[in-house]
Amino acid sequence: MKAFIFSFLLFQGSEYCLSLYHFNLQYVPGGLEGYFKTIFNIDLPEMELDQEEIEERIIKESFEPLLDIYLAHPSWGADIELQGYMIEVMKNRFPEVLSKLKTLVDREQIDLISIHYSDQLFLAYPSEDMEWSLKINEEIIKSSGLKVSPVIFAQEGQTGEGLLKFLKNYGYRILVVPAGLFEFLHDVKDVKPLYSIEDGYGVIGGKDVDGDIKVKWTFFDDGELAVTGGANPYFGTEFKKSEDAINEMVSKLKSLEDAGCRISKISTFVQEITSAYSPERLPYLIDGTWHPERSMNMFRWMGGEGEFGSKVDEKDNEVLTKNYKTSLLVRAAEILIDEKGRLDLSSKLEEAKKEILLAEVSDSTGWNPWTTEINYSLEKAENAQKIVREIMDKIGVPSYISLKERRSFNSYRGLKTKEEKFPIPYTVWTEGYSYETKEERYEDMDAWRLEIRFFPDEKTKKDFRSVRITFPLFEKIIEYSPALSREVVSCNGSDFSFKRIGLSLYNGLIGLGSGYYIIKDINSVHLAGIIDFENSTVEFVDETEDEINSFVFILFKGRREDALSLAEAINNYSVLKFEKEEGCGCSQGSFSGFLPLIISFLILVFFKELKGFLLSLFQ
Repeated sequence: MKAFIFSFLLFQGSEYCLSLYHFNLQYVPGGLEGYFKTIFNIDLPEMELDQEEIEERIIKESFEPLLDIYLAHPSWGADIELQGYMIEVMKNRFPEVLSKLKTLVDREQIDLISIHYSDQLFLAYPSEDMEWSLKINEEIIKSSGLKVSPVIFAQEGQTGEGLLKFLKNYGYRILVVPAGLFEFLHDVKDVKPLYSIEDGYGVIGGKDVDGDIKVKWTFFDDGELAVTGGANPYFGTEFKKSEDAINEMVSKLKSLEDAGCRISKISTFVQEITSAYSPERLPYLIDGTWHPERSMNMFRWMGGEGEFGSKVDEKDNEVLTKNYKTSLLVRAAEILIDEKGRLDLSSKLEEAKKEILLAEVSDSTGWNPWTTEINYSLEKAENAQKIVREIMDKIGVPSYISLKERRSFNSYRGLKTKEEKFPIPYTVWTEGYSYETKEERYEDMDAWRLEIRFFPDEKTKKDFRSVRITFPLFEKIIEYSPALSREVVSCNGSDFSFKRIGLSLYNGLIGLGSGYYIIKDINSVHLAGIIDFENSTVEFVDETEDEINSFVFILFKGRREDALSLAEAINNYSVLKFEKEEGCGCSQGSFSGFLPLIISFLILVFFKELKGFLLSLFQ
C-alpha cells in the first residue's frame, strides 16, 4: 500500500512530452515525372523527381536530420513509425542512415514502430495480406539488426478493435488511437492519459491531456514535415531539410525539458504510469483513419473523389477490386505450392507477395492520387499476377482452388439461381451512365442477387461520372466484420456521435437490421459502405470517374453466423476457377464471378443434411 501511495504521489503533476513521427517511403509512389504539368499545367521538369530520387530525399532530407537531432540529445525519447520497405531501401542503399537508426534503437532512445511491409490500406483487404506483411517485415527487421516496440500505429492512422486483437499475438500491446478518429466516434473532449483495451492499452495520439498526469504531444504527423518547414515530397526538389525548422524543434524541446517535461517514448510513458494509474476501458472503436471528418472515414480511399479529381481520372474501384482479386490469386499459388511440395518456388511466391502488398498502398486511391500513383498500384498488381502465372505454369493449373479448404480440385457444382424480385427496396442513381438491373434468388436459401450493369453516356465520356446505390437501414446499428477479424459485431448506433460513416467492409458484409445483410461482391465492387443514420440508409458511392461495367450485391436474410459464412464464400474464402489457355497457365481474371462458385463449406452451413452428397462433388 505504501508503495502504491508513493507511486501515486510521484506521478502527481508529472508531464510527459510525446512525439510520433510517421514516415512513408511511398509518399509519392511511382514518382513525380509529369506531375506539375498534369495537376497545375506548368512545365517544371527540373522539380519532377523519379521514385528513387524521392525515396532518397525522404531518407536524406527528412529522416536522417531527425535522427541527428536525437543522436545529439540522448535524454530525449520519441517514437518513429515506418514501413518495412523503407528499412529495406535503407539497408540496400543508405546503410549509414540505417546505422544511425540502429544506434538510437539500441540505446532505447527511439522506439521503432513497424507493423507492415508496405503502407497498405490494410483495412480493405483480407487478414492473410497483413500476415504476409508482418512476416516479411519481421525478416527485414531481424536482418537489419533492429527491434520493434510493442506500440501499434500505421499508415493513415488506420486502426480498430480487430487490429489489436490481431497484433497482440505478435507481442504488440499499446494501440495509438488518433485523436481525430476518437473524437469523430465519441465526441470526447476530456481525454484520459491512458485507456485499457483487450489485454493492452490505448493512447489517444495527438491530444494533450491535463490533470495529475499531463501529456503534451510535441509532434503527431507525417515525419517528412518535421524538419523541412512543412514541405512534403510533392514539392520535388524543394523538399529538403530546413535549418530554421531544425533549430526551432531543438529550441522547443529544450524549453519543454527545462520546464520539467519528460521527453519520452510512448512505451516508457505507459510502463511508468500504470504502476499508479488504473485506466478505464477505451470506448468501442469502429475501423477508421486519423482524419475521418475530412475523408468520411474510409470513403476517400474507396469511392470518394480526391483533391485533384478535376485533373485526374481516378480509379478507386478498379484499383481496389484488382488488388483484392490479385491477393486471392497469390493465396491460390501459395496453396498449390504447399499442396505439391514445390518449395523451390517459395522465393517466387515471396516476390508476388511483395508486389501485391506494394500495390495495396493507400496513396493510389486516397487524398490526392494522380495518374502515376494510380498506375503504380495497377502495375504492381499486374506484376504479382504475372509471377503467379509463372508459378502455376511450373506446377500445373487445376480447374478450381478452394481458399477456405486450401486445396485444388477438378470439378465443382455451384448453387443455382432463378429470376425473382429483390425483396427490399433500393435505389440506383447515376450521372453519366444509363443502367439496367437483374434480380435473382439463390435456390433453397434466403439469398438474392442484384446485378446492376452500367452503360457510359458517350456525351459525358470526359466529364464527371458518379453512381450511388442505396439500401434501407432498418435499425440504427453498425453491424459488420472489423478488419483483421473473422467475426461480426453489432453496435448500437446511438453509442456514437457521428451521423455518417464510411466503412471498408473487407469481406463485403454489412447489416441492415431486421435480420437482413447486404454483401458487396468484391469481384465487381469494393467501395466503402456509408452508413447514414439521418436518412436510415446504407450507400455505396463511386465518384471517381471509373469506367464501371457492373456492380453485384447479395442480400441475405438469416442468422449473423450464416451471413458471415456467405460473405466469406463470396469474397475472401471463395472458390477460384481457372481456365487453361494456350501459352498461359491460367487466364487473367479467370477467377471472376465468385457466385455461383460458392465454396463447399457453404453447403455445409445451409444444407447440413447433404454432407454425404458433398463428398461426391469433387469425385
